[in-house]
Amino acid sequence: LFFYLSHIFKEKMDVTMKDYLMQKKIMTAAELLQNSNMSISEIAEQLHLSSLHSFGTAFKRYMGDNASDYRKKNSEPS
Repeated sequence: LFFYLSHIFKEKMDVTMKDYLMQKKIMTAAELLQNSNMSISEIAEQLHLSSLHSFGTAFKRYMGDNASDYRKKNSEPS
């Protein structure tokens, strides 16, 4: 059943379920980096990402910048 649902999801969304969920997590992380004072490790933990390293790799892949640089460039001024 899961394989079937995964197949249908990929057909309709043109992305795997795993990639879709990771994209959503990274977009949430980007929002938190911009609008909160949470540390990068707190954000990774809150989003249930397996490790800080995997979070950093995924963030850079989807956003084109590492999380720290992204925060510096996109944070709301205090």
